[in-house]
Amino acid sequence: MRARKFLIALSALALWGCDDSFNPVLNYRDDLVVFSVLSTTRDTHFVRVYATYNPPNYDPFSRSYYKPVDDAQVVLNDNNGMSLAFRDTMIQAWDTTRYGPMIRAHVIQPFVPVRGRTYTLTVTSPSIGNAFATVTVPGTAIMALTDTVMLRFPQLYSSTEQIVFNVTLSSAAKGFMLRGFIDYEIAAPVPGGWLPQRIELPRTILKAVSIDTLEATYPSIQIRTAGGEYSYERMAFGHGVYKTMLGLIWRRYEKPGFVRMQRVVFHLYQVEPNLFNYLSVANGFRDQFSVRTDEPDFSNISGGVGVFGAFAVDSVAFPIPTDTGYR
Repeated sequence: MRARKFLIALSALALWGCDDSFNPVLNYRDDLVVFSVLSTTRDTHFVRVYATYNPPNYDPFSRSYYKPVDDAQVVLNDNNGMSLAFRDTMIQAWDTTRYGPMIRAHVIQPFVPVRGRTYTLTVTSPSIGNAFATVTVPGTAIMALTDTVMLRFPQLYSSTEQIVFNVTLSSAAKGFMLRGFIDYEIAAPVPGGWLPQRIELPRTILKAVSIDTLEATYPSIQIRTAGGEYSYERMAFGHGVYKTMLGLIWRRYEKPGFVRMQRVVFHLYQVEPNLFNYLSVANGFRDQFSVRTDEPDFSNISGGVGVFGAFAVDSVAFPIPTDTGYR
């Protein structure tokens, strides 16, 4: 009996001294959070530098403000010896309920990334530490439209045919997206008498009663499949989509004299691997058919978290007759 009581007491003591509770933020410390994307389409670039924080009750939405790093110094270097220092600035917040009306950031201007060049972003903070990341801006792509007559004289082709591009991508690109636009002008009481307009070509049309009530899907970034030096990607828009969009424009403005067509423009977006991976992870699991209890993440920031990425845009334009699609 005494031995039994001794074992019970010993077990109780062991349970009292054992703590198996889970603490996800044990030995927590602040880390740098860095976000920046280089683009060949603009001459102003921003870097946002924050610090991670330990919210009460493990709820990140319990805090309605962000945590900027006041002593951060941000520098951009390239593989040709260039070095640029960012300066502090404030930018307008789109979500004023969470972050307030203004957000602290770092900016350089004017600066346009050079195609094919490698850039290293370095963030130095005496209070938190250092972080860096490297990206290579995609080089120039080769865009070849297989049939330009299809754009100028759409009535000669069946709606089941396709507007096909053969595109050779830069070796630095992992993802790409092709967007198409119709540029036209409408008569208006403005200097010159004509007001420029642009409408995007959808990937598929679901409902096309009018331009204002158009229901459609649009191109998205996709992973490259051709990896050889002289291989190319094949991209296409439905010719029926093109003719439908022309018809919607003419239906709205009724006849020549009130509208005139100008050109069809295509933009090719090339996305380097870091930005492509970030977009894929951030958007890859948010659909009605996925059931997940975790939130996947991606970061290429050494010494912190976040993303430093880049994309490049190539464009080609094809003039079309002013009455294209009317007859």
